[in-house]
This record gives sequence, structure tokens and C-alpha cells, in this order.
Amino acid sequence: RNVKMLGLNAGVTYGPLGATHHAIADVSVTRGFGSVQIFAPCDLPEARQVVEYAASVDGPFYIRMDSAALPIVHDAAYAFKPGEPDLLRKGKDVAVVALGSVVGEALSACEELAKEGPNPSPVNLSSLLPPNERAYQDLPNSPPPGRTSGPPLRPARTAPPPDVLPSGDRR
Repeated sequence: RNVKMLGLNAGVTYGPLGATHHAIADVSVTRGFGSVQIFAPCDLPEARQVVEYAASVDGPFYIRMDSAALPIVHDAAYAFKPGEPDLLRKGKDVAVVALGSVVGEALSACEELAKEGPNPSPVNLSSLLPPNERAYQDLPNSPPPGRTSGPPLRPARTAPPPDVLPSGDRR
């Protein structure tokens, strides 16, 4: 099926209007559709390339867009690569991954952090599906192989048996 879907002003772009205007479930709902490719461009140059890519490829697409005047983070030499993380600046301590309308804010935050000590790498995640998991392994403080996100691995907490009360007494 060759369906192209466009989500306008998704996420938290209507910040001052509150939670009733935040469409934050669009990506998770769209992931449930199966083979839909999902993109969230962060600026106008990237949005143009994402739309051109979607128009040139058969298959279902969801593109999360914004009507706000977002900062331009890409120059004329930028080339969108589906599935690839877009490293905006090379840091060494940690990667800060953002998507869509918050990439400009994440980039600014990384620049401020770099002045004070930690040197983060801001990463634009414009391609949510399909991901290239191997590409994330080269980022600073990347998760171990087989994991693309989440907190550091630590032993799982085990729950007490169902016949033990919180006080430790048995039923």
C-alpha cells in the first residue's frame, strides 16, 4: 500500500495550550500499524528531503511535521539518509538524542553544556523507523550491543512472592 500520512503540530508544539493539545501518542500508535516508515524532520531543509524521499518510494509513511518557525540546523550540504542518526556536532562524553521540533532546543542545550564541562553530541533522530541500530554504537556512551535506548543495564529487582505482605509477614 502506498499511503503517505502527515501529522501536523504533533508532539508538544502547542506547549502554552496545555496537555489537551499535545499529540504525543502519534508515533507509538503509528508504530502499531506495522511496516510504516516514521520520520520527524527537525527543520525546513530536512523536511523537504524527507517529503521528497517519501514521494519517491512506494510504501506507507508517517511524517511528523510542525508549522512553527523552527531553527534551521542543517546547511545546504545536508543530505538526509533514511534510518541514519544525524550527528549534529561531535562530542565525547554523552549523546543527546532528540527528534522533530525539539532538536533545535537540544542543540542549544548541548552547546551550553559544552561550555561548562561535559561535551555532549547532539543527535537528530529524524528516522524513527526503520532504524540503523549499528550506527548508534559509534555515539558516545552508546548502549551495549542489542540495546538502542534505555537506562544503563543493572540487575533486575525481583518482587516478593505473592504470598508475602509488604511488611514481610506471610499470608
